[in-house]
Amino acid sequence: MSNLTFTLSIDENVLQKLERLAARKHKNVAALVHDYLVSLSETAETSEDRDRAEGEAKGSDRESEQGGQYRVNVLAKTDTLRMVTVDLAAGGCVPWHYHSNVSDMFFCLEQPIVIETRSPDGRVELRPGQTYRVARGQPHRVGCANAKPCTFALLQGVGVYDFVPL
Repeated sequence: MSNLTFTLSIDENVLQKLERLAARKHKNVAALVHDYLVSLSETAETSEDRDRAEGEAKGSDRESEQGGQYRVNVLAKTDTLRMVTVDLAAGGCVPWHYHSNVSDMFFCLEQPIVIETRSPDGRVELRPGQTYRVARGQPHRVGCANAKPCTFALLQGVGVYDFVPL
């Protein structure tokens, strides 16, 4: 059994380079991120089973609490960084919440998603290949933009992850 350890810092310049690389190699950021995530899941042990067991032990399985509206797949996790994919059921959403210590970097993979924010109020629709960042402390929720299931990748960091429901 081996562990995956990495450090990642994304700023606007890095994001622009990622978009150029995606356009050159894969035509969109979604395909580039998807290929990267698949390679992670194929070559590294994920912590999904461990997270599920911990959640069940604490009685806090969020998928069950949300009536099966979404499923979180943890692909990589360190003390200060999390990379996940989220599958939303048709019409599903991740309810209003915020993170005290981390920002969310969204990568739309399949079908459009809608990210809504409070304080200030906002609404952004992402199509596959598009990205959006929600700052730490910013209340937000994420849902499908249409009646079809959707999938997005989420990079959460840098900091200790928490999920504070509103």
